[in-house]
Amino acid sequence: FFSYSDPPRRGNDLKAMIKESLKLERSSLEFYQRLASKTRDTDMVTHKMAMDAMADEAREERKLTALLD
Repeated sequence: FFSYSDPPRRGNDLKAMIKESLKLERSSLEFYQRLASKTRDTDMVTHKMAMDAMADEAREERKLTALLD
């Protein structure tokens, strides 16, 4: 996953918080993509769970991206 980073210095900087959340969502999405790829032919249960998690992360990524537009 993406390494921990300090919160924005200004607690009222909503745009910075959304950008940070977006980075974390993308990091999670990459993790689940790698997991799905590694388990595709060897562990169908884990593969399915990773695919479901990827779909959830992608939805959240779209929501956060829309907030920045």
